[in-house]
Amino acid sequence: MHNNIFDYDWYDIYQEIDNELFVFFIRPPRNISTLTFYLENIINKNPKYIIACESCISLFYSYTNINIIYKNNNYFDSEFYIDVQKKYSHKTQLIGITGSYGKSSVSYFCYQILSQNYKTFLSSSIGIGSNDLNTSVFTTPSYLSLQRQLYYAKAEIAVIEISSHAIDQNRIYNLKFIACIFISFAEDHIDYHGTIENYKNTKLKLRNYTNIFIVHKSINYISDIIYPNKNYYYDNNYFYINKKKFQFNIYNWQRENMLSALVLIDKANLQISESNINLPKGRMENICDHIYVDGAHTDTQVYNIISKLQGNWIFVYGASGKRIRIENNKYTSQDLNVGKFIAKYGIAIITTDNAGNIDPQSIIDEICKYDDRCISILDRFDAIKYAIKLSIEKQYKLLILGKSTETYNYIEYITHVYYYDETDLIKLIYSQSKFIN
Repeated sequence: MHNNIFDYDWYDIYQEIDNELFVFFIRPPRNISTLTFYLENIINKNPKYIIACESCISLFYSYTNINIIYKNNNYFDSEFYIDVQKKYSHKTQLIGITGSYGKSSVSYFCYQILSQNYKTFLSSSIGIGSNDLNTSVFTTPSYLSLQRQLYYAKAEIAVIEISSHAIDQNRIYNLKFIACIFISFAEDHIDYHGTIENYKNTKLKLRNYTNIFIVHKSINYISDIIYPNKNYYYDNNYFYINKKKFQFNIYNWQRENMLSALVLIDKANLQISESNINLPKGRMENICDHIYVDGAHTDTQVYNIISKLQGNWIFVYGASGKRIRIENNKYTSQDLNVGKFIAKYGIAIITTDNAGNIDPQSIIDEICKYDDRCISILDRFDAIKYAIKLSIEKQYKLLILGKSTETYNYIEYITHVYYYDETDLIKLIYSQSKFIN
């Protein structure tokens, strides 16, 4: 048996180095010559495993002495899991959070509350780590990456944000959680799961990883633990948790997420201590002066935020093509429903946001058709620039929705991916606009 297992990220070819344990994840080839170069280096190191996508199968025909695991099968050889578990054995207790929206905030709230009494590890789209959070590439890391980071963190408790992709791709394979919570559900990731039923059923598989599975009552799923209820509810900033009263000063649109965090902690039989709670990065984050960003993209998320704002506002919003289905030659997506109400709460500028393989202008038109007060600007850069200029002129507050901490705008329709940090872009445009004005 070789000790060497090589590790490559699923989407990009880069090497994560561990002196004893590596695995290679080979993505679908875009540049065969580049892929072949890396492949030859992999084979020369005589790996025990190569984990690959099915589109790479022809590259491995001649290598009969290597265990090839094809990632699209969502299956790993049991020996692989055993190897990883032996190498990265840990005693950390796990709690898990899933949902269509709000799970990053719930994870971050859990992390902050638990850190008052335990050495706590966070794995989330917000960041990953114990004290100083590092940037997270995925909502849920690969099985190997997660086990490795838990091993080195040596934490008492780990808060794990769990995506439907992670469940489907076995990134949490055979992990045991002391408690898990399913906080919200809305139509999402249909491009991956095919149907909303498949998406929901994938989320519900999380119940197989724990003996305590908590479900929000809005999801309409029968579970032993449904909340809110008479033992778990809130009144303004007061939260009533199993006959105990806690106060957390939090924005009103985040109170439901705070309740979810407290229910999960209590059901996991962990200690709750009142503390000052910060919002995660990219959640109603004040970028500069009167300008805010938030990652909300579904109609429920957007409504919950903008309907509770006070004063005069300008909003920038765009629906993702990846969440849009075409039925009877018509677009359907909950994201498009934002057009029904966004202009009622402020000046609405509708633009592009990860249009994917759909004509971005057609998505914008679908949103704007509900209200002719919506302003259509195709280019997201131009939309933000116009919104900032308008907000300065009118002295309105500005909320830019959808992107938040995301650093790209994917438009396959025009065969392009724009990579940029939108918060940096906003700061630059604002500084220039102030100078010009």
